[in-house]
Amino acid sequence: MLRRPVFLLLIGIVFLAGCRASQSSATATANVNPTSELNSLPPNLACGLSELPYGRARFQIDGTAADPVTALADDGTILQTYWSPGFSLGLATDATASWLVRDPSGQVVVGQGEILDIPAGAPPRLHGHRVCATAHAMYILLKDPA
Repeated sequence: MLRRPVFLLLIGIVFLAGCRASQSSATATANVNPTSELNSLPPNLACGLSELPYGRARFQIDGTAADPVTALADDGTILQTYWSPGFSLGLATDATASWLVRDPSGQVVVGQGEILDIPAGAPPRLHGHRVCATAHAMYILLKDPA
């Protein structure tokens, strides 16, 4: 008599586990492709050095968000980011599958949680790419301004 309830309980557990697995794989698949584009640089960007209220910023990347790449400055300001044409948003190919931004050659320019230090009196760089930083935004350039 006890075998039947135990057997039914096991079948129920297996069924629920299967439903849960298929639900999580469907969620993972739905989030693989970015649903947003990187913000484009404004035309005629003037890039100079200025005093900033922050000294470092941590990048936050979510390809499914309306604004996929922002940076949180150490003073608490959320900085918008703008990118030269050619940069692309995507997922890492390793086991982390975290969001990142690559340049046209495929080099990773910035990954989720990466910190950019802002040097005093010099323009910051993200893996060799010039960053024009302001109090409310970061502009990432493919080429240094002339």
